[in-house]
Amino acid sequence: MRVGTAALICTIALALGACRQEESDNTSTEPRAVRVIEARSYPAGRLHRFPGVVEPHQITRLAFDAGGRLGTVELAIGQRVMAGEVLMQLDPDDFALRLARTEAALSEARAALRSANDEAARQRKLFARNVASQAALDRATSAQDQARARVDQAERQRDIAGEALADTTLRAPFDGVISAVPVQSFDSVQPGQPVVALYEAGRLRVPILVGYDVMTQLEIGQKVELHPSLERLPELSGVVAEIGQRSEVVSAFPVLIELTDADEHVRPGLGVEVRVSLPMPEAAEGIVLPVNALATHLMTAGSMKARRGLVFVVGEANQLEAREISLAGLDGSRLVVASGLEERALVVVAGVPFLRAGQKVRPMEPRP
Repeated sequence: MRVGTAALICTIALALGACRQEESDNTSTEPRAVRVIEARSYPAGRLHRFPGVVEPHQITRLAFDAGGRLGTVELAIGQRVMAGEVLMQLDPDDFALRLARTEAALSEARAALRSANDEAARQRKLFARNVASQAALDRATSAQDQARARVDQAERQRDIAGEALADTTLRAPFDGVISAVPVQSFDSVQPGQPVVALYEAGRLRVPILVGYDVMTQLEIGQKVELHPSLERLPELSGVVAEIGQRSEVVSAFPVLIELTDADEHVRPGLGVEVRVSLPMPEAAEGIVLPVNALATHLMTAGSMKARRGLVFVVGEANQLEAREISLAGLDGSRLVVASGLEERALVVVAGVPFLRAGQKVRPMEPRP
């Protein structure tokens, strides 16, 4: 009986061991899922990244041409205004009174001119009949000229007073956003004193500092990418608008990037990363791969110096092939393949150190 029980236990143990072995074998032969990209040729370039902050293209500070007391100020920072919209007003009473006085003075001057014209005409008739003297005619003509000059002066004073009254209303010169309001309601202001600042909402820029090598390769109008610090915001586009030729600090040249597709969510103060792609001097064109595609665990110490490397390519029946490649350039994050790799080959780009040639894999959706 004991012998039968022992034999049964051994039989069960052997069966369980066989099952585990079979399960282990099945697990080991299951294809490993790998992430791949499709090899494609691009103009070889090196990606440079620069931090920056979005700012208005230009801030316009507005002021009254005349001095006086402000009315109620109802502007707020960040408020959007339309071209021609009233922003602020000065108390118009004093200016209206000044205009009324100049209009009254102009009326008097015109009345005096009419009298002088009548007198000059009468003296000319009398002089023609030899009744009036030349001296009397000259006096009448001179008085007429003086009266005309007083009318001209009164008209200029009236125009100045009218312009001053019109200047008591400050209007927005363009569609924009209020960026500063340094005054309050009923403040007294002087002529030319800034009372409000605004900028065009759609015109934004990002100043950055670049090194000499980058500066010499940039061109006006060159396209760049801008990645906001807030991940929920989409990628932005821009162009190089200005390139400084003089460095205020060692090896840091100012460059202005103008945004070309900013929407209402992009505002001054937003942090961005400006990404500029510049050609590699050592490589004109080639297949571009991420550097983590290299199978460094299978490469020798001198491979990189010799500009050679190994990558895994998904071959027939989804088996991995170790492919030796020749490198044309390397910038730390991307490499340019000069030879050894054909277009549209599926190259493994993740988990490479854990793979081996001949291993069966299951490629995930290739990324472009």
